[in-house]
Amino acid sequence: MARIVDGCSDKLRKDLPNIMRDFKKYIRNIPDFPKKGILFRDITTILNRKKLFKEIIDNLEPLLAENDGAK
Repeated sequence: MARIVDGCSDKLRKDLPNIMRDFKKYIRNIPDFPKKGILFRDITTILNRKKLFKEIIDNLEPLLAENDGAK
């Protein structure tokens, strides 16, 4: 998570972990894919649910907009 929020606003740094915690249960972990030692995080379970995907985007949009694309 630290790599995602490096260089971001304080609000984004504070709120993003809470948003991710709410939606993390929808991300499948697939160990050893595509090779041993790699944990693949499959988000197709989110992409296949239009309402859930929209909810995630709606939660992230204001935080990212106020951050104005900081790197």
